[in-house]
Amino acid sequence: MERTGNAILRIAEDNGPGIPKADRKRIFEPFFTTRRATGGSGLGLPIIMSLVEAAGGTLSLDDT
Repeated sequence: MERTGNAILRIAEDNGPGIPKADRKRIFEPFFTTRRATGGSGLGLPIIMSLVEAAGGTLSLDDT
Protein backbone atom coordinates (compact mmCIF):
# COMPACT_ATOMS: atom_id res chain seq x y z
CA MET A 1 0.00 0.00 0.00
CA GLU A 2 1.39 3.40 -0.94
CA ARG A 3 1.28 6.19 1.60
CA THR A 4 0.21 9.51 0.23
CA GLY A 5 0.06 11.82 3.25
CA ASN A 6 -0.13 12.38 6.94
CA ALA A 7 -2.94 12.86 9.39
CA ILE A 8 -2.86 14.61 12.74
CA LEU A 9 -5.56 14.06 15.31
CA ARG A 10 -5.51 16.56 18.13
CA ILE A 11 -8.02 16.42 20.94
CA ALA A 12 -8.19 19.99 22.18
CA GLU A 13 -10.75 19.53 24.90
CA ASP A 14 -12.75 16.87 26.68
CA ASN A 15 -14.84 16.59 29.81
CA GLY A 16 -12.63 14.08 31.65
CA PRO A 17 -10.50 14.69 34.73
CA GLY A 18 -7.25 14.76 32.75
CA ILE A 19 -4.08 12.75 33.34
CA PRO A 20 -2.12 13.54 36.50
CA LYS A 21 1.43 14.77 35.84
CA ALA A 22 2.85 11.82 37.81
CA ASP A 23 1.19 9.35 35.39
CA ARG A 24 1.93 11.04 32.04
CA LYS A 25 5.26 9.28 31.45
CA ARG A 26 3.69 5.85 32.00
CA ILE A 27 0.37 5.93 30.12
CA PHE A 28 1.74 4.01 27.13
CA GLU A 29 3.29 1.24 29.30
CA PRO A 30 1.45 -2.10 29.12
CA PHE A 31 -0.62 -2.85 32.24
CA PHE A 32 -0.25 0.64 33.72
CA THR A 33 -3.68 1.80 34.83
CA THR A 34 -5.21 4.12 37.36
CA ARG A 35 -8.55 2.36 37.02
CA ARG A 36 -7.81 -1.22 38.10
CA ALA A 37 -10.66 -1.12 40.66
CA THR A 38 -13.18 -0.39 37.90
CA GLY A 39 -11.86 -3.00 35.48
CA GLY A 40 -9.08 -1.16 33.66
CA SER A 41 -6.39 -3.48 32.30
CA GLY A 42 -3.89 -0.88 31.15
CA LEU A 43 -3.77 -2.29 27.63
CA GLY A 44 -5.83 0.20 25.59
CA LEU A 45 -3.21 2.86 24.92
CA PRO A 46 -0.31 0.38 24.48
CA ILE A 47 -2.35 -1.50 21.85
CA ILE A 48 -3.19 1.74 20.03
CA MET A 49 0.49 2.77 20.20
CA SER A 50 1.52 -0.57 18.68
CA LEU A 51 -0.98 -0.27 15.83
CA VAL A 52 0.01 3.32 15.05
CA GLU A 53 3.74 2.49 15.06
CA ALA A 54 3.15 -0.58 12.88
CA ALA A 55 1.56 1.74 10.34
CA GLY A 56 4.61 4.02 10.46
CA GLY A 57 3.06 6.65 12.70
CA THR A 58 3.67 8.13 16.12
CA LEU A 59 1.48 8.72 19.12
CA SER A 60 2.23 11.16 21.91
CA LEU A 61 0.69 13.05 24.79
CA ASP A 62 1.30 16.78 24.70
CA ASP A 63 1.22 18.98 27.77
CA THR A 64 -1.61 21.47 27.84
